[in-house]
Amino acid sequence: MKRAFAKFLTAIAGMTAMAGSTDAQTPAPSPAPPPAGMIKFASIWEQPGDNAALDRWYRTVHSRESILFVGPWLRRYWAYRGYDVPAEADLVGASRYRLTEMWYANATELAEANRAWYPLTPPPTTLADPRRTRIATIYVPAIPDEKYVDGWPRERPDYFRWVFFMRYPAGVAAAEGDKWFKGSFAPALAKSPGLRRFTCANSIRPAADADSWLRLCELWFDDYAAWKAAVLDAPRPAAPPWRAGFPYIPIISIFTAQTPDMDFLCDDYRAP
Repeated sequence: MKRAFAKFLTAIAGMTAMAGSTDAQTPAPSPAPPPAGMIKFASIWEQPGDNAALDRWYRTVHSRESILFVGPWLRRYWAYRGYDVPAEADLVGASRYRLTEMWYANATELAEANRAWYPLTPPPTTLADPRRTRIATIYVPAIPDEKYVDGWPRERPDYFRWVFFMRYPAGVAAAEGDKWFKGSFAPALAKSPGLRRFTCANSIRPAADADSWLRLCELWFDDYAAWKAAVLDAPRPAAPPWRAGFPYIPIISIFTAQTPDMDFLCDDYRAP
């Protein structure tokens, strides 16, 4: 997580650096302002093993240390348990441990919080083998900037929530990818029966490399069967110009309830 914060700071620093010619006759362009509004850091994490034991470490060590360092800047610190979905969901890069969200008031406070970080205690190797850990992170606006099925349904407490991070294949420009995603793929998916909410938020950081995630999307279905019917069983949306196989883009997913089971800023949990 510290490396992710460091990359974010590098991006912010780049926004404030003057670019272009030093010739007095050709002034450099004005630096881009840092993103405005509340920011959400999200991570999808998977570690095969004893998730119950890993949760105890998460509650008693990792979250406590995180709050010790950056608690004063945090507005929300939630974690959602991932569902153990069938193997067929691996087609969309399914992870099965946890989705974590940490909310900050704005980019300035996030940058300040980063300076308060110190290395966190890693989980015991009996719980988490770094060679088998899979983690993906992204920073996005707390309020989604794309809303394909808007609203906040309340008639049931147990919607099936699909959250995924995505990017485009190497060599595909963001403008080309967005033309397909926003103009074809997302609108077609939004018409799926049983889909109650569908929003996306774009990364606030410039892509650092080809592995950077560009967008976080969140979709609510009535249940797994509705998700499967919409995503795995329905006729495929129009393929993109780059003709990759479904799901057409690099993607990592997790399936959760719409409410967290860990609220680290409110839970009065203490180690025994």
